Amino acid sequence: MKKIIFLTAVVLTIALLSGCTPKEDKQMDDQAGMTEDSTMQEDSFQGFQLESGTIVSVEGDNRVLIKNENQEVVLNSSKSTPKIDAMAGASPKKVVLEKDRNIFAWVSSAYTASMPPQTMAYAIFVNAETADDLPAMIEVESITEEEGGYLLTAMDGKKWMLSKDIEVNRQADSGIEKSEIKAVQQGVIALVWKNDEDSMEDISTAVKVMVLKK
Repeated sequence: MKKIIFLTAVVLTIALLSGCTPKEDKQMDDQAGMTEDSTMQEDSFQGFQLESGTIVSVEGDNRVLIKNENQEVVLNSSKSTPKIDAMAGASPKKVVLEKDRNIFAWVSSAYTASMPPQTMAYAIFVNAETADDLPAMIEVESITEEEGGYLLTAMDGKKWMLSKDIEVNRQADSGIEKSEIKAVQQGVIALVWKNDEDSMEDISTAVKVMVLKK
């Protein structure tokens, strides 16, 4: 009888020391993954950079795995993330992301330590041969009214001249109520398309602006 009680105690001790069951371990891993994805979704515009590669797989509307010369990267996004045909500009034309398609994306400069690493995509582009085909992504430092238009200065010092009737678009969840020049204000994050023919050495001529977030 004592031997049975002793063995039972040993079994209970091992069970307690082992912690979670495999099922519970999986649940914890799943929750960790959800937390990581949630963190990416909530990521603010604190630095951005250009990413590019070939699509390996697409999971729903919010997750794309790409592969480039260096590594594979997961691009997380939201339903409102602009997916733009670089040949059509900020057109409402629906863009299809599919396997083996080459894309560019403006993404957060913050990457997870997972394998493959993950980051948040702010805008995704198809039909772009090089980065020169893409709009610039900027944080607005200032915008001042000038004769015939507006002078926009980005935080990195680059400048754009905007006409008074320039086309202004906005992302659905940008926090901006109307698509108008007033939406382009200090602190907003925006995509800016330029006209190379009319641009000067120090100031580019903008032909279109899309406000992503204020």
